[in-house]
Amino acid sequence: MATNYPRGILYKETLATTAETDLFNFKASRHFKSGFLGFLTSASVGGTLKAYYIDQDDVAWELASQAVTANTLTLIEADYPLPVGKFTFTPSAATSSVVKAELFGK
Repeated sequence: MATNYPRGILYKETLATTAETDLFNFKASRHFKSGFLGFLTSASVGGTLKAYYIDQDDVAWELASQAVTANTLTLIEADYPLPVGKFTFTPSAATSSVVKAELFGK
């Protein structure tokens, strides 16, 4: 579940799947006018972190993709505004793992 805090949007869940999982779905506020930073760590399994732009027809367009290694901190960022978007994580194995993520606007 994603939670809004003054420092960013936080996510923390235990995942045990290889399906692409939505971490954040958002409509940008003034905080995303010049880009975004996303951080993710997965305790025991690697995978792929992706950022998408969602257009007016609700179609998700992949903007960025970053490989995630287990038990490391991974960064994904862009220097352009993202008015409506989502971030996803796809684990590489169905091993149970605590996934923590945080999203900031720039």
